[in-house]
Amino acid sequence: MFAAVTVAVAVWLLMPARARRLTTGPPRWLVPVRRLLTGRDGGIEARVRTMITLPAGAIGSLLLVLVGGPVWLVIPAMAVVVGAVWVGLGWIESDAHRTRRKSVAADLPQFCDLLACCLQAGQPLRRAIDVVASVCDGPVAQDLGRVVDLVRAGVPEAEAWRELGQRPEWRRLALDLARSVETGSEVADAVRHHAELTRQDAHQKREIDARAAGVRSVLPLTVCFLPAFFLVGIVPVVAGLISDLFW
Repeated sequence: MFAAVTVAVAVWLLMPARARRLTTGPPRWLVPVRRLLTGRDGGIEARVRTMITLPAGAIGSLLLVLVGGPVWLVIPAMAVVVGAVWVGLGWIESDAHRTRRKSVAADLPQFCDLLACCLQAGQPLRRAIDVVASVCDGPVAQDLGRVVDLVRAGVPEAEAWRELGQRPEWRRLALDLARSVETGSEVADAVRHHAELTRQDAHQKREIDARAAGVRSVLPLTVCFLPAFFLVGIVPVVAGLISDLFW
């Protein structure tokens, strides 16, 4: 036994340092599970989900027990339902994130135009970003301010833009700016092109929303129209026929 332990320790010591380094990160199988439980970027916060699901689950369990459900079955089943609802709410976009995303999408063409003007005037990209960020407001100014702060803190400029590129509304422009920083290529024309692309995307989004509004309005209009049509058009005719037949 002692000889086997000695051989095992000797083999471990002879292994390269990289091979015997202990992994401190989470297990690989835990990454998708954590992603599922965390939810989407910009989803409803865990605090809000908890405030919604826990009281609803407690009330539902109490009601089922009061109507005669077995405790050993009701509470675990309700726990599973509450957990599923809690996870599902995390994949629903929050109102604050939706408002921010729409604000960025609306202001992005103007930002691209201003940035292209500064670049064509001879300003370097970093200085042009400072100038444009000083005249912008809202979420666009906040995102640009974060990029500026990261660069001033010593983060490479390309990495700062790549971090901003993790947001879907910034992805194309931020990744192009990161590549231009690394390669030193001209970016003013590309920024102008992005301005046109964002305007086209906004126009298409408005058309899609307009078509969707027409489809979504069918059910409310039907619910509101049919009772009125029945009371105004059908009931008087039926009442008149009944009165003619029996009186």
